[in-house]
Amino acid sequence: MSERNEHLEFGLTTLRIKIKHLALEPALIRHERRKEKARAWGGHNKAAIRKFKAHLRESGDNRNWVAALRGDGVARRDFRAIRKDLGIPNTQAESWQVQHLDAHRKGEVRTEARAAQTAYAYLRGQPFDRFEPTTRYPAHLDRVAELAVKFGPHTDKKLAKESLIAWITASGAWTWKPVGSGGYFERKESDKAAA
Repeated sequence: MSERNEHLEFGLTTLRIKIKHLALEPALIRHERRKEKARAWGGHNKAAIRKFKAHLRESGDNRNWVAALRGDGVARRDFRAIRKDLGIPNTQAESWQVQHLDAHRKGEVRTEARAAQTAYAYLRGQPFDRFEPTTRYPAHLDRVAELAVKFGPHTDKKLAKESLIAWITASGAWTWKPVGSGGYFERKESDKAAA
């Protein structure tokens, strides 16, 4: 096996590991999000829960306090009033940590995972239309080119980007529209109806 093929094989293995890590990251983020939400509901909120349980007993409502909160708006309103009386902030408005975790999972992680998968398919020589047959737009080209340079045989990002453009347009479903120093892909009319 030549040194170039060994380099490509090692790069593909490394990229495959990166893809597996990116696939695990959303589950880890969701786990941390659940912990953060539980932490927000714990501690000082226990006093509000005790008071709410007493309120349910006094009003003759024999439901579980969780079922009561899920069941009707009156119970939720009463619970919010109890929490407000005790000076507990509203945890329905999620903390900035939870919002940041969600934004990271839906933004950076998804984008990076898609770019890594696209680079992997490109480096393995799979046709683009078989890899992403129904996509509305191809993955972020600059990031895919960076990954192709990092893990593949390319040494220049500009050449890798030109090669990626040729790879995507070779499927026949896409055309490259150059604009200034960049450009964009446009799906051909015959394929828009199919997608």
